[in-house]
Amino acid sequence: MDATPMFADALQSGDLGQDLRDKISKSLLPLLQTGTNFNANLPSALQNSVAVQSAHFRDAGAGVLALVLDGQTQISNQQADALAAQLNQSLGEKAASTP
Repeated sequence: MDATPMFADALQSGDLGQDLRDKISKSLLPLLQTGTNFNANLPSALQNSVAVQSAHFRDAGAGVLALVLDGQTQISNQQADALAAQLNQSLGEKAASTP
């Protein structure tokens, strides 16, 4: 963050800086926990084999901050088959529920 020297000193050493750090931490923690909850966000075939390589935030508009995670996974042929089955089942369920 760019700030004037006086403001930068206040942020780094004063109560204002500590309060701001606390509020930012409290705001970001739920976002990070939700984004990295692989059990809720990934098919079960991938949940135990994902590694996050980088994370950054982007402006999603309307005052919304989005968490973007980049990573990779290495899965066996058996896990790939299970993933394909899960995705096919999900696609089938969506197609069946669309009028």
